[in-house]
Amino acid sequence: PRLGAASVQAFPAKPSAQGRGFVEGAALDELQLLEEELRSVREELCQCQADKEFVWSLWKHLHAANPDLTEAISLVVEREKNKAEARDRKVLEILQVKDARIKELQKRESGSQREINTLIEKKIAVDEENVFLKKELSDLQKKFKDQSQELKNTKERVQKKEEKNILIIEELEEENKELSIHCNELLNDLENLRKQETQWRKEKHDIDCRMKERVAGAAESLPTQPGTRSTAGRVDPATSCSQYGYTESNEKSGRCPYN
Repeated sequence: PRLGAASVQAFPAKPSAQGRGFVEGAALDELQLLEEELRSVREELCQCQADKEFVWSLWKHLHAANPDLTEAISLVVEREKNKAEARDRKVLEILQVKDARIKELQKRESGSQREINTLIEKKIAVDEENVFLKKELSDLQKKFKDQSQELKNTKERVQKKEEKNILIIEELEEENKELSIHCNELLNDLENLRKQETQWRKEKHDIDCRMKERVAGAAESLPTQPGTRSTAGRVDPATSCSQYGYTESNEKSGRCPYN
């Protein structure tokens, strides 16, 4: 970092085009002023030299044996006239230089004014863009805030729904457990009923067999008469059982009056 700072100090940043133009213009103005001062000093030096020669010539003329005062006065008047003309020419040259300088400054001022107007237009455009960007940023921040709130609400709703679903699942699991227990109990009852049904069928079969045997024995012990033999051989066991007092209630209880 120190080396970078030294490099920056040793090699300053390159000025912008506008800055370079201003520096060059200032240097040019200073150079022109120096040239004008130098020219003015040279002219004054020449004028002093001419004044010295004129004064020396006039002094010689006045110190002659028979000085001509009229000629001396004419020389002085001519000299003053020449000096006045030179002064007028100098003033005219200065005015011309000033006019050229004024025109140049006006031209430069016009260019500067155009640059200023361009910069003002750019600044206005930048300000408008900044206002638009600030508004857009504000809208985006508001939208982000709304979406954040909506996301928060959605998360809360999802969390509540998950909690509710967890409770429902727990209730369903508990109910399923109870139903499983009840189903097992019903299956056990069904198995017991099937076993009981099998037992009852077996007992009924045994009862039917015994009743058939007794009916057959009773039929053999009855006196044989014409027309009754064939009828006795076709006696229905249920009818015989009802004749001997065997009813449906006895069958449900699994008991027969002859047991």
